[in-house]
Amino acid sequence: MYSHKNRQNGFIIITAIVIIAIFFFSRTPPQSQYIQEIPKNTGRVVFAITDLAADMGNITAINITIDSIIIHNTQNDSWINISVQQKVVDLLQLKSQNMNALLHEYYLPEGRYNQIRLDISRVVVDAWSGNKVAKLPSNQLKINIDLEVKELTTSSILFDFVADKSLHTTGTGNSGTYIFAPVVKLTVKEETTIEVVGERVNIYGGKTKTDIEIGMDERGNVGPDRKIEPNTKMSIQSGMIIPY
Repeated sequence: MYSHKNRQNGFIIITAIVIIAIFFFSRTPPQSQYIQEIPKNTGRVVFAITDLAADMGNITAINITIDSIIIHNTQNDSWINISVQQKVVDLLQLKSQNMNALLHEYYLPEGRYNQIRLDISRVVVDAWSGNKVAKLPSNQLKINIDLEVKELTTSSILFDFVADKSLHTTGTGNSGTYIFAPVVKLTVKEETTIEVVGERVNIYGGKTKTDIEIGMDERGNVGPDRKIEPNTKMSIQSGMIIPY
């Protein structure tokens, strides 16, 4: 049989548990930890990068350094800096992991956008024989797009670098200099569903507004009909890429 003292101890324990439970469940976590304030009259745009290139043989990594992303608004004829934070991406790692990697996420003002620009400062190619800095015909990759941002919607812009069409060399064997003239498949989707898990971006559904492949020639010109053809013989003279 319980003694009076046992009943008293039991009452004290139950009371303590109730008090602790009330204190715990009545606490409200700071709103800033869970809710991101979305600016009015904006839409979410997620910028991602991938690489679906073919096998690159003895090339083990292509590290591309992106300095900034800039997009052009047609309604007020202005450029908006999406990101000025430098980001290094290994294109071949994206291929091996079969993933779209997050470049940046931004809430753009409502309106139409017709051009996007990547500023690329450096490309380093790793091979079995060592690593080399590749020559870029131009540090700016400017692409025409069709994007309309609407309030409370999500859009995606995916840069698919085709590494095996982008990388060239000026010589044979290990003596040549690498040239990286980007060939990119660009896909723009509106009203899509996006899941961001760490650095991985999963894109579901949506309306495709832009779906093009563009390239860059030896002079740095960019367009659907601009690229350096495979097996083109080239040299670098006074910093210029010269086909011959």
